[in-house]
Amino acid sequence: MDVIQSMKDFCTELQKDERYLAFLHAKEATDRNQLLQDKVGEFNLKRMNLNEQLGKPEKDLDKIRELDTEIRALYNEVMAMPDMVAYNEAKAELDGLVQHISNILSMAVNCEDPQSYDPDAASCGGDCAGCAGCH
Repeated sequence: MDVIQSMKDFCTELQKDERYLAFLHAKEATDRNQLLQDKVGEFNLKRMNLNEQLGKPEKDLDKIRELDTEIRALYNEVMAMPDMVAYNEAKAELDGLVQHISNILSMAVNCEDPQSYDPDAASCGGDCAGCAGCH
């Protein structure tokens, strides 16, 4: 079996992992939640309006402040919705798994033994500038 086929097989197995399945379920729930989708649509329209206002040569600062306040409120409302909370938690779990996989692949291509990868021993060193996130 060649390496490409092995990767395809691995990805098929990845899609059976509980973290992937939880993410998929959460994504489907957010897609079905019409109130959440409406709020996201409203957020996007207000953001477009804000960008339009910011692009005008003569800016209406009151309108910009009003749109900014509305956008922040909508964002907080969307992010607090139970389906969105579940989605973000599931995505964080899946992202963590993908980060571990990426670390193992990086070890392999850097001539290190991928079998020696220990996620509990992995350390970021504290510099978050180039980090995709640890939480």
